[in-house]
Amino acid sequence: MFFLKKILKYTTYALVFLLSPLFLILIIILRKFIIIRIHSIVTNRIGHFAGNVDNYLHKLSLDEFSHKYYDIAFYQSFICNKFLAKLWKRNLIVFPNIIIFPLYLILKYLSKKNNFFDLHLVKSYFTGADRDIDNHIDEKSPNLKFKDSEINLGQQELLKNFGLKKEDKFICLNVRDSFYLKTITSEKDISTTIRWSYRDYNVQSFIRAADELTKRGYYVFRMGNIAKDKIQSSNEMIIDYAFSPHRSDFLDMYLLSNCEFCLTTDLGIDLIPFIMRRPIASISNPLCLLKLSSKKFMNIFDHYYCLEKKRYLSINEIFKKNLGFFDSSSDLIKYNVKLIQPSEEEIKDLALDMLDIIKKNFQDSLKDTLNREFLKIFDDNCSSKNFMDHFSSHPNNINKFEVLRLHNKYYGRISPTFLKKNQYLLVQ
Repeated sequence: MFFLKKILKYTTYALVFLLSPLFLILIIILRKFIIIRIHSIVTNRIGHFAGNVDNYLHKLSLDEFSHKYYDIAFYQSFICNKFLAKLWKRNLIVFPNIIIFPLYLILKYLSKKNNFFDLHLVKSYFTGADRDIDNHIDEKSPNLKFKDSEINLGQQELLKNFGLKKEDKFICLNVRDSFYLKTITSEKDISTTIRWSYRDYNVQSFIRAADELTKRGYYVFRMGNIAKDKIQSSNEMIIDYAFSPHRSDFLDMYLLSNCEFCLTTDLGIDLIPFIMRRPIASISNPLCLLKLSSKKFMNIFDHYYCLEKKRYLSINEIFKKNLGFFDSSSDLIKYNVKLIQPSEEEIKDLALDMLDIIKKNFQDSLKDTLNREFLKIFDDNCSSKNFMDHFSSHPNNINKFEVLRLHNKYYGRISPTFLKKNQYLLVQ
């Protein structure tokens, strides 16, 4: 059976390649009236699957020539969340991968030879493609929508499997470890998981915050598909959903789309609550990637400890050492700097600060003096020539255009309690 499927797949590919000249002639003939474009949807990483498509839909709605586009999308062979794939089909024209992928490869090849064909490709995968720098999130309603039957199913699942009633509120907890990537990554790419190990956090460090949230009446769902360690807590309102037999693609989407807010260590999955307009309290690293494009963002970050000076570095000092952006733990070693993760107390403060700003309906979120001072220093450094040159010279070949896509205006904020307790960050 396996071999028959392979034969069918490659036979289809061959037929599509043979017929591709007819397709190319057709799109050229129709170009005056309608522009047929092929859109490759990134489906193997949840952040890009959610954020890239959402950004594409927002930009399409603003494009004055959008009425001329007929976009044909296709999914990659591996789909990380099948329910999200189902939801996006309500917004996209999705053709089978086996038919469209060969045409996409041909157009991609021709576009490198002649930019005439560029117009027939939707370019939605690049650094920052999932970042809402234009603040669509705060201005527009969600592109993704659940049917009434799906909302009812989600409520029934939570009641049956976890005891939550319709009126109960809950918070999603996303804590990164390398276990998932190690599980799905080939041996030759394992270096990537090692390179990003500085982004890993111990889930036990979040128990204090979770306990405080339950005292205020909120359930806490620890999210995840594949995780390394279980939460060591007897609190029945803290649910280790990552290890639950009831975990599913549908419930992943339902929980993340309906939580009071998401407490996270800056993961791709954060894009689900984000595009569904849920607030996000994030521990973000490196510094230049702070989540600031929406009023619904609140951030803290690791402390940068200089081994030579035997003290923490201010924001200015971090950028002067070219550590405003880094992509590997080796970059930190090079500059004799060690990251010290936020304490349990600081994580708890972040969660409670987020609850406080939610109660205020995000009003006056940027009027705090320390926050304004922080953002001024941060912006001066992010827009400096030194930072841009360093960022664009990175081995990943990130250009200056992509640097500018990291931020536009600042709508988010840093946790006020975090700034009050760590005013060394603002030293000039």
